[in-house]
Amino acid sequence: GWQVATLSTAEVSDKAGFLRETARAFAFPGWFGLNWDALDESLGDLEIQQGMLVLWEGWGELAQRDPGTFEVALDVLRQRAQDPRLPPFAVLLMGGGPDQELPLL
Repeated sequence: GWQVATLSTAEVSDKAGFLRETARAFAFPGWFGLNWDALDESLGDLEIQQGMLVLWEGWGELAQRDPGTFEVALDVLRQRAQDPRLPPFAVLLMGGGPDQELPLL
């Protein structure tokens, strides 16, 4: 009964591109602001029935092109995944990437 969203960042090279891709992947409204606070709020407002699984493809490419954006994106997604007040939310990093410690999402 979980919903699935595919986040594809293989061609993304910066924060603005990542935020545009998240807006597409989660079908955020057109007025979605391209900033981290808007992403955090919008993830909390998602209409999720039982849970959501996010398949993040191309995370490794973003991590190599823009490590700062990748780290902040991980932090925002981690906060959403760990919020006990909201329906379950998990992120699966698909494919390879840089060798680094990654959080459980």
